[in-house]
This record gives sequence, structure tokens and C-alpha cells, in this order.
Amino acid sequence: MGRLRRRTCKNCGELFSADHRNTHKQRYCRDPGCKQASKAASQKKWLAKKENRNYFRGLVNTQRVQQWRRLNPVYWKKAPVKQTALQDHWCDLGLRSVGTKSVEFTPLDKSKSLNFNNIYRAKCQV
Repeated sequence: MGRLRRRTCKNCGELFSADHRNTHKQRYCRDPGCKQASKAASQKKWLAKKENRNYFRGLVNTQRVQQWRRLNPVYWKKAPVKQTALQDHWCDLGLRSVGTKSVEFTPLDKSKSLNFNNIYRAKCQV
């Protein structure tokens, strides 16, 4: 079994143990700030290469992105999240059959405090 090699993080300067699958290449620790610095450094290194300078620019890429945006107009818009309690689904129907009894649920006034005991008032019919 090989010995664990500890490295100094290029961002924070702390000693860390590199992941065993990436021991020879890992230069930053697992701290979120250091991960962010690692990502920024790798992007800067990639963009510094001559062949990558205009990678996302130019007429072809601009037209491709504009066409995709026309075809997918609602991609960036989030759908509204409707949150209802599970019991609201059958309570909205008004009646619920429980055995031989029929139970009618009446929603209380919204201005009252929402306590488990006073959310719905049940009227039992025999």
C-alpha cells in the first residue's frame, strides 16, 4: 500500500489529501471556495489557448443559439408550483363517504389561524 501524499491547496494554502483517483492532477482542496477558484482557473487556462478564444463567438454560433431560443421559448421560465395539502384534493369535492356515514367538510374562514384542529369542520350525517 502506497503512502498518502498530502498537497498544499493552490487557493487556501491548507494541506489536503488528494482523491486517490486523481492524485497526480488535483491541486485544490474540497472546500467550496477552492472548488470555485479551481473552476475559474481552469476556464481562464482554457480561454487563454489560441484555438479557444473565439469558440463561442461568430455568426454560426450566434445563429445556432438564436434558432434554439426561438424553438424553446419557455425553457428559462419556471412553471408556477401549486402546493396543496393531500387532504385538500378530496375535501374540495365536498363529500367523502366513510363506511356507512357521509361526512361533509366545510373550509373555515382563511383569516382564522391555521391550526390542525380548526382547518376543517366536519358535519357527520347518519
